Amino acid sequence: MKKEQPTTTDSSNLKVGDVVSSADFRRVAKKDAEQLPVGDTVYRVETAESLSVEKPDFADAQFVVEKAESGPIPDGGVDYSLVARRLKSDGTYDPDGELISFSGGIETTIHGRMQRSVHFE
Repeated sequence: MKKEQPTTTDSSNLKVGDVVSSADFRRVAKKDAEQLPVGDTVYRVETAESLSVEKPDFADAQFVVEKAESGPIPDGGVDYSLVARRLKSDGTYDPDGELISFSGGIETTIHGRMQRSVHFE
């Protein structure tokens, strides 16, 4: 992870790869994974719970933004939708880290950036 001087910003300014934390993450929509068998293949499908959950330890945890989308809403504004994965306590990527979803308007702290890399053997 490329560490930076922590800066505070609105979550609508976040980009994929940003490593973030927020006291507001203690109450977010948690993303769950379900196994969906199709023939001989089992797919992992992520679904958002309809209700947000209270996770006090998320307020101190760091997450990496894996998805950041924006789009217009009927009143003329812009809707921001973000998905982030919890990092390990040492700040390294955890492919099994819990996923959360949240929107713009949350005060977040950016701690650095991660870049995704693919290795072929």
